[in-house]
Amino acid sequence: GKFDTAALMSALLLGQRYDISDRLRELFAKSGTMHFLSLSGLHIGLLSAFVWGLAGLLRLSRHWQGIITICFVAMMMFVVPQRSPIIRAGIISIIFCMGYTVGYRTNFLNSLATGAIFILLWRPVELFAAGFELSFVVVLGLGCFVGVLLDIRRYDEFGDLDSSQFKIESLSTNQYIQQLKEI
Repeated sequence: GKFDTAALMSALLLGQRYDISDRLRELFAKSGTMHFLSLSGLHIGLLSAFVWGLAGLLRLSRHWQGIITICFVAMMMFVVPQRSPIIRAGIISIIFCMGYTVGYRTNFLNSLATGAIFILLWRPVELFAAGFELSFVVVLGLGCFVGVLLDIRRYDEFGDLDSSQFKIESLSTNQYIQQLKEI
C-alpha cells in the first residue's frame, strides 16, 4: 500500500529500514536484493559525483562546485544512519572538495591519506576493522589503476591520442549481421 511505498523509498534513499513490513522484507530476501536496502559509501560517492557534475553543468566555478557538494554530502551524512562506511566516504568526499574549494591542486593519495588520518582521529579502533582496511585498499586500487588503464586505451603506439576510440559508427542491419558472421 501507500505506507509500503513510503517505507521502501525511505529505505532506498535514506537507509532507514525500520518501517518496512515483514512481507516486503521477506520479498527482498527471497529475491536476493536485500542489499538494495543498505546504504554504503558508494552512495555518498555517487551523490558527490552527481552534485559536482550538476554544478559543473551549471557552469559554476570549482570553488562553488566544492561548496555545494560539501553541503549536500554533509546534509546526507546527517540524514542517514551514522554507519562507518557512510562516515568514511563522507569525510573523503569533503576533504577532496575542500582542496578544490580553497584553490589547492588536489592529489588523490594525499586526499585519501588525510581522510584516513581524520577517521582514525575520530575513531582509532577503525584501524582494526576489516571494512576500514578493505575500503581504503579498494579506493587506493581504483585511484591508482583506473587512470592508468584509461590512458593505455586512449593513446596509440606513438603516444598520440587515438581519436578512433571516440568515433561512433552507425551500421545498417545488414552490415551488423555481416560482422557477426565474420566472428
